[in-house]
Amino acid sequence: MRQPKIIAVLNRALATVYRSLPIFVEEVQPWSHPGDEKAAQLLQNLVADQKQYAAKIADLILDLNGCPDAGAYPIVYTDLHLLSLDYLLLEIAEQQKRDIAVLDDCLSAAQGDVRAAALLAEVLGNARGHLESLEQSQGQSAN
Repeated sequence: MRQPKIIAVLNRALATVYRSLPIFVEEVQPWSHPGDEKAAQLLQNLVADQKQYAAKIADLILDLNGCPDAGAYPIVYTDLHLLSLDYLLLEIAEQQKRDIAVLDDCLSAAQGDVRAAALLAEVLGNARGHLESLEQSQGQSAN
């Protein structure tokens, strides 16, 4: 695969992972109440993984002599900064589904580059695992 194309694919994945709703939520510190400790830990784990994978994606872009470009947060996130953590976890789960679709597209587009495809497969698997955790958390809070 030509390097400019794979760099563009990796930058799309980087923007998806690093300008994610969970990272935005962590930065704006949502309102929470006693009893949100498990939800806060779930968010913290998700954010830590996303930052780790964003760094790996950026490193690969640099290895390919590209320039990492995570872009800006989506403007729609600005309406979410005053909401509670428990509500935001519902929003994060929905956004996680959309992010997984983007990452799946990126993985398909990266099939010509072994390193990029391997990394994106790992990122995608991690994103799916976090979605499962979010969905399980929602099921537990509904009980």
